[in-house]
Amino acid sequence: MSEGLLNAEALARWLGYERDGDIARWLRQRRIPFWYGKDRRPCTTQKAIDSILVGEGEQERIPFED
Repeated sequence: MSEGLLNAEALARWLGYERDGDIARWLRQRRIPFWYGKDRRPCTTQKAIDSILVGEGEQERIPFED
């Protein structure tokens, strides 16, 4: 797996979701581009996640708390 690719297992660990549908819904709600891999499970890239967090995507910037 490429370092920049986040597969369903990595996303599940990070998000705390077990079901692929929950992962896909979370990504969709945040307008994070993703696709279904050969295994029919959602995957995305670290860059897609990062672009939303720093405001380069379609969504507003997410403020971080100190």
